[in-house]
Amino acid sequence: QAVADALLARKNRIPALLDAIEQGQVPPSSLTAMHRIRLREHPDPTIRRRARKLLAGRAGTKQRQEVLVRYRAALAEPRDPQHGKQVFEEQCSKCHKLQGEGFEVGPDLSSVVNRADETLVGDVLEPSQTITVGFQSYTVVTRDGRVFNGVLAAETATSITLRKEQGVDQVILRRDIDIMVASPVSMMPEEMEKQISPKDLADLIAYLRQVLGPPLPAAVTLVDEDPKIVRLLDSGSGSVRMIGGDTFSGRRALAVTPPQRYSQRLPGWAFRITEKPGPGEFRYIRFAWKSPAGAGVMIELAADGAWPPADKPLRRYYSGKNLTSWAAVQISPDPPRDWVVVTRDLYQDFGSFTLTGIAPTAMGGEALFDRIELLRTLDAAVSDRDTKSETETADAQAPR
Repeated sequence: QAVADALLARKNRIPALLDAIEQGQVPPSSLTAMHRIRLREHPDPTIRRRARKLLAGRAGTKQRQEVLVRYRAALAEPRDPQHGKQVFEEQCSKCHKLQGEGFEVGPDLSSVVNRADETLVGDVLEPSQTITVGFQSYTVVTRDGRVFNGVLAAETATSITLRKEQGVDQVILRRDIDIMVASPVSMMPEEMEKQISPKDLADLIAYLRQVLGPPLPAAVTLVDEDPKIVRLLDSGSGSVRMIGGDTFSGRRALAVTPPQRYSQRLPGWAFRITEKPGPGEFRYIRFAWKSPAGAGVMIELAADGAWPPADKPLRRYYSGKNLTSWAAVQISPDPPRDWVVVTRDLYQDFGSFTLTGIAPTAMGGEALFDRIELLRTLDAAVSDRDTKSETETADAQAPR
């Protein structure tokens, strides 16, 4: 992950990462969700198109899409959790533990509450598309020709431990290892549709919901179609209005003239930003913005009713030229002339805080904002979204 971070930090390094993915040296499944977003939404169209093609994998083929559609359709039919429990015991318990049954080889299933039913269908049928960090499978060949496969469960200065189905551990001395490579394939079986029917999978998900609880809300929309936001942004010497026609999504977008409109405390805004979001908590922000003829555009976030210090790049994002006296995290050196989508990890950028207000800011000309939302996970952001122009998720670079 550190290597991928370094490669993504500079545009001229990204082709080397894409080359490694194309040549099989870097499995796409080893990239984090944020790595995928940075590549898939890169502002350079050549990089973006190539990345989307390489990261599509088998799930992007027409045949695999037809399988996913067929299995997801079964979610709308009546479901039987008791039958789902039987499916779990037969198909899943070799590597997953639930209610004291099974083995702890794969990821903790408590994260199921963070994923929609439709997403879980993809997780089961396309397990190698995204492998949970810490659960990548490895293949080890020893000097005497023996081959071992499993998840890296432990390692010391002298040995490693690979864990396979039913929690069986294999301890291998480092001095005996000839080759050790990370596998691009999940330990979960591929083409599970040959083992379970659409109803089996729908019932399995019903059982998981019965035990672990319903999915938590994946996102909350802060600014979109509701014109009340114009009245609520009641401070600042700029102006704000809703416009139609030139929008990112829906029928209306928010237009702001320099310098900004803001409110430190908006009604109902007390959104906790944290590393591992629970109910009512979030981690990521995603928004669309546009500066048709201005020098730049900025979004500023208030925490507990207070704006960040002017001299620190804290809770502020901008693209283009920063005409304010406030330090901010740069998304792109160029102002977004067309609609651009930005996805950021608020916790990674700024740590934990409670979001209570916002200041959409225009620099050198009118700026447009649309569909500002908080996300619990990156599931929604990883999937393609209906955009009418360029998108970007740039590396954070604090200005001087």
